[in-house]
Formats: sequence, C-alpha cells, structure tokens
Amino acid sequence: MATETTKAPAVLTPEQKAYQELNRFLTQGQSSIAKALPVTLARYLTPERMIRLTMNACIKNPRLLQCQPMSVASAVIEAAQLGLECDGVLGQGYLIPRWSKKLGAYAAHFQIGYKGLIALSRRGDDVESVASEAVYEGDEFKYQKGLNDELLHIPRATVMNKDTLTYAWALIRFKSGGYQFKVLNKQQVEMHRLRSESPDSGPWSTDYGAMACAAALRMLFKLCDLSPEVARKIVKEENPDEEPGDDLPPPAGLLGPAEPPKAPAPPPPGSQPDAREAPLMPQVLPPEAKPGQAPAAPQSKTDQVAGQVAQAAASRRKRAPVAPPVPPAEGSPANSNGAGQPTGSASPI
Repeated sequence: MATETTKAPAVLTPEQKAYQELNRFLTQGQSSIAKALPVTLARYLTPERMIRLTMNACIKNPRLLQCQPMSVASAVIEAAQLGLECDGVLGQGYLIPRWSKKLGAYAAHFQIGYKGLIALSRRGDDVESVASEAVYEGDEFKYQKGLNDELLHIPRATVMNKDTLTYAWALIRFKSGGYQFKVLNKQQVEMHRLRSESPDSGPWSTDYGAMACAAALRMLFKLCDLSPEVARKIVKEENPDEEPGDDLPPPAGLLGPAEPPKAPAPPPPGSQPDAREAPLMPQVLPPEAKPGQAPAAPQSKTDQVAGQVAQAAASRRKRAPVAPPVPPAEGSPANSNGAGQPTGSASPI
C-alpha cells in the first residue's frame, strides 16, 4: 500500500513576504490608480499594468521592498497622473528608494526620465518635435549661440560611457515656427548629478548618458512655455530635500474605510458643569406649514444667525431674576410730590 507524503509548506524569505504584501497593498488601491490615469491613455496604460510595472521595478531593485508601502503607492499614482511607465525599461520614469528622515525608513520617489520628458512635451499644442542626444569623444560637434544659432552633431564615437561623455544637448521645434536648444558640458552635467536624490545609484549609475540628456531637457523646458504638469515635475525634482509624497494626498482606498467619530465621554457622576463653557446656542427650526398653506421658504444663513442671536437674548432675559420693589421710606422727598405730600395720599382741598 503506497503511503502519501505531504509536502511541507515552502518558507518564504523576507523579500518574498514583502513582495506579496506590497502587491496586495497596491491591488487594494487599484481604484485610486485608475482615477489618476489620463483618460486618453487608458487604452494601453491600465491600473493592472501599472502594478505589474511596479513589481518588476521591485525585482530589479529589491530595496524598493524596504520602502513604506504608502510612499510606493504615492510614487505610482504620481507616475499614473503623468501617464508614464515607472519601471525604467522605456526610459520614461524610475522608482528610486531614498532614506527619509521624516519617516525614519526608506521612501519611494518617482523620477522622470528623458524619454518621459519628451513624451510630456509632445502633448503640447505648439510642439512639433523634441530631440536630445549625448556627445562623446570622437563625435563631430559644434554649436553657436547668438543672432545666428547653430547646432551640428555628427556621431562618430566608438566608446560611449560616462568617462567619454563631453556634452549633452536638447532641441525643441515649434509648430508656430522657430526652435530653441540647450547645451550642457560635462561639468554642468555633473552639477545636475550631484544635486539629484541618488547621485551614485539608480539611473545615474546605470544610464548616465540618458540622465545627461534629461538634465539638458529640463534646462530647455525652463525656457519654454510648456504644460503645467511638466513645469511642476521639473520644479519638484530640483528640490531633493522635499519628502516624497508631501504634495500628494493619501490615495483614496489605500487607508481603508474612515473611522466613525467617537462620542464624547460622559462626565463623571456628581461633577458640575464647567461654568467657563459657553452655553450652546439653540437651533432655530423653520416654522411648520399649516394644512393648505405653502411651506415657508428656507432662511438664509444670515437670517438663521440673527434668529439664533435674538432667541438667545430672549432666553437670557427670561432667566434673569427680577428684583422685588423696595418700599419707600416715610417722609422721604423722593416719594412726595412737589407740595411735600406723600404720593399715595390725597391732597387736602
């Protein structure tokens, strides 16, 4: 007789547990991601796809699993609002883990890539085309600024890495006519890298040339009148001290149902009410309509406040004690008429 062997349940590693918990957390807030996605991109950029891209980014960078789940959700929703992918495969955007002093833990931050900047700029009404390239040693490159702008780049380099990069440029053409470009040398690119949130890790270590192009695009877009979403994102990325997610409200649906307000605790038995507390103003209710009569029109807010003040004054007058009359003293001049006779007695004829 064959004996059945039961397999012991597999023991999950801490990373696998964090992966499952984050996936479950984002799935619960799927409706919030759907509300953030642009309607024009809903055909191919769905909430399920955004969650899959986020989990793929966590596989490539396991430190994202150490981030606060709410910060990851805020970064994903920010990418969804811009309509950009966040896994870094297409170069549109990246999820960057960064230590947060405010939270005392790692927090995720969405960093836009140069292809994401190009995609956002092309959504403008007056933008015809946008281009950006990195220049390496061996390329033929010449540019001139002034009344006769000129930009010439002929790629001929054979070694393209961080050490051989010399320039990065970006150019934008407008439908109304004209163009504008921006050129950054290696020193200016390094200044942008050192001001970033992760200068020695993330895309700056894996895609240096692409990040150099992104820096040139940011400087170019400052000179152009583009959409507010591009300007807002550029300003935010230039303030690395800002905590990720500070400008976003908590995603609806990720915090669970709101707790009902708690009723005030009853006073202890035998305690007297505090005399410093002002008495509550009575509520003025609209008069009920008599049968066959049209209901009264609702009072305005000013009339309601005036009615409450008048009713409170009337109630205070009712509660005020009335002093008893003081009997007048006999022979007092205050209680006699002009002839010196008492006010209550008849005058002699």
